[in-house]
Amino acid sequence: MDEEKEERNDKTIIPALPKPQIRNQFGSAYFRISYPSGMVVESDSYNDVYVQFIKYANPQRVRCLNIRSLGANIIATKDEMNKKYEKMYKYVGDGYYFNTISTTQRKYEVMTYLSNALRLNVLVELLPK
Repeated sequence: MDEEKEERNDKTIIPALPKPQIRNQFGSAYFRISYPSGMVVESDSYNDVYVQFIKYANPQRVRCLNIRSLGANIIATKDEMNKKYEKMYKYVGDGYYFNTISTTQRKYEVMTYLSNALRLNVLVELLPK
């Protein structure tokens, strides 16, 4: 049992972050992304914000971090995409596609992790509506 748990932990690159305190009975939330340029994006269109953030972070740099989802890197080439979920990949330029399949919490964790790991100085917030 301990070995199985340890094996799963070895595959997790992004450390678990505390869950944001969303106090809405419906669990409704939105992202506020504050970029160093002063631009602030507020939206509950989670995938749009997520894709925009990945483009800002540079898909090639994100790919090098080897963040895994559904058994593959979240940044994939056309031939590396999981064909079962092909419709959920979004093109992010230079021949790369981004796997957007994840919970809102996971999107928050990935963006926060990337901001720190790539020293983007972007503040990512998940706020109640």
